[in-house]
Amino acid sequence: MPLCKACNAVLPDPNEKAHRRQKFCNAACKQRFYRKHHSERKREEHTPFYKEQAEFWQARYKETQEELERERRNGDELEKRLALLQERMDGLQEQREWIEARLSAAEGLLHIEPVSPEKERVLQQFDDAFQVEKKRLLAELDAIARELRTMHSILSAMSEEVDEMSL
Repeated sequence: MPLCKACNAVLPDPNEKAHRRQKFCNAACKQRFYRKHHSERKREEHTPFYKEQAEFWQARYKETQEELERERRNGDELEKRLALLQERMDGLQEQREWIEARLSAAEGLLHIEPVSPEKERVLQQFDDAFQVEKKRLLAELDAIARELRTMHSILSAMSEEVDEMSL
């Protein structure tokens, strides 16, 4: 059973076999259908899809570029902080090694009897404080390293996205 293209009413069967089948139930439906589709066609011709999409993608590209630049600056700052913390940790490690070397040299040269309990306590306190600072710096260094790895993966993903969008 054929239906009217404008109002979806059931159309009667043709009287003779050679005639084309009707598409509309009356002239008003035919005119309504034509006007509707003609106005849609005009709108498509006067506002091409590619122009609308070009503006959207240009805005998206600009936003992505700005975000990428912010992430690059943030990554550079994190790398500088990481280098500074690494230098501080290396300096503290050198100081500790120097102190330990001097202590062992002094003990060997002077043939000192075992360290008194009070000196042992002071050295233990120094070592404890050093270990606490070392753990804190290592934790901070690990956090910065994780953040840098995350930023690196984000930057590489965004770079690929920008490359795809520029094609």
